[in-house]
Amino acid sequence: MNLPDCNNCCIPRDFFGYFQNPKKILVIGINPGKMLKSEIREYKRIHPQGIKISQEEAEQLVEVHLKLAEETFQKGMHIQDNSLRLSFHKDFPEAVSKVLDIKPEEIFDYIYYTTMVKCQTKRPLQKLKLKDREYLIKKCYELHLKPEINLLKPELILTYGQIVYDSLPWRDLIPIKVFNLPRIWGEASYGQRKIWRDQLDVMRNNISPIVEKIKAEMKSVS
Repeated sequence: MNLPDCNNCCIPRDFFGYFQNPKKILVIGINPGKMLKSEIREYKRIHPQGIKISQEEAEQLVEVHLKLAEETFQKGMHIQDNSLRLSFHKDFPEAVSKVLDIKPEEIFDYIYYTTMVKCQTKRPLQKLKLKDREYLIKKCYELHLKPEINLLKPELILTYGQIVYDSLPWRDLIPIKVFNLPRIWGEASYGQRKIWRDQLDVMRNNISPIVEKIKAEMKSVS
């Protein structure tokens, strides 16, 4: 967490999961959205910028992140007109639940969620210059995402968006199965959403044997 420039001291963001029981599915998004005011306020309360972070502060920051992430990911996504919902892609729960054939409120019983790029970029990642995007993705993969994958040991990875799928060195991750989860944007038309849902149905049918095996294994452990 300590960078050479302590003014930029931060924690990797946009990861979430319940750890009571091991999960075997990891979903990887592109990168975090804009930081919530409540998030900034809590982080500053624990660690003032400009000084080296202590181990105790680091642990407190992670605890606060997970608390805020739960409010955003788990609670916020069920509230249609809520600012928390706006900070998390509103179509994510539908996409994951449809492919895994579970209820939206159950998705974090089966998955961990994280991102390819860990920092909030000044422009959306897909609009950055290609060399800047590639640099960020490579750095974040080596420093954070690769250790995450090694730690979590998933059997199945779902990349949420084509950029993530194309950027992930998935051949190096064998025997982990990697599939791209179709992504839709908020301004999509009714027709585009219908096509998107049809794509999700096709994907669910294609990976159903893998998913059902994983779900059965998880139930036998819990």
